[in-house]
Amino acid sequence: MKKFFRPVFFPIALFLPLLGEDCQKSVEIAVPVATDIPFQINSTNAVYSEVETVNFTAEVEKALAEARLNDEIIIDIKIESVVYTITQNTSAPNTFLSGLLRVGPENLNDSQSANLLGQLNNVDLNAIAGQEQAPALNSAGVTFLNDKLKNAIISKNEPGIFKAFIDGQVSPAPPPNLAFRLTAKVNLTVVVLELEKVEFFGGCSNPFQSE
Repeated sequence: MKKFFRPVFFPIALFLPLLGEDCQKSVEIAVPVATDIPFQINSTNAVYSEVETVNFTAEVEKALAEARLNDEIIIDIKIESVVYTITQNTSAPNTFLSGLLRVGPENLNDSQSANLLGQLNNVDLNAIAGQEQAPALNSAGVTFLNDKLKNAIISKNEPGIFKAFIDGQVSPAPPPNLAFRLTAKVNLTVVVLELEKVEFFGGCSNPFQSE
C-alpha cells in the first residue's frame, strides 16, 4: 500500500524572518589612551611620596573619537592594564625601590585611605630605567577607576577626575639624593554594541548561534 505525503506550504512572510535578522552583540575593543600620570620624585632620605590630580576625560573621548566609536553604543569601559616607566633617573647605582600606587577621589588628601592599584617590589631603578613595566593590579584600584570611567564617559554624571598617589622607600638611603620621574599610563578596553546580520534559523535567539 502506497503512502502519499501531502506537501505543507508555510506562508513566506512567516519563513523569511527565520533566514536573517539584525542582532546586537557586545564586542570588546582595546583602545590605547595616552593618559599619563607623571610623578616627579625628589627625596633626600629613604622614603618618598608624590600625588597628582588626573583628569582623563578629554584623552579618553579623543581616543574614542579617533577609533570612531559612538558614545551611544558604548555599554562598558574598563581598565585593561597599567604600565609605568622610569625616566630622568639620577639616583645612585644599585638603588632598589619599593612602593604603592593608589587612586582615590579628587578631594582625598590621605593616601592611606586611597584604593591600592599596583605595587613596586624592590625594583632596581637603573636596571629598569626607560623600560615599560606592568605591575600586577589590585582589584580595589581597578574597580575605583572602572567606576570613574563609566560615570564620566557613559553616564556623564561626573568628571573623570581622580587623585593618584605613590609612596614608598628605597635602599640604600641617600645620599646621593633620590631623583627620578615615574610615568604611569592607563590602557583601556571598551565594550560596544554592534549590529550583526544573522542568517540562522531562529535569528537572534537561535541556540546554535556562535558568540
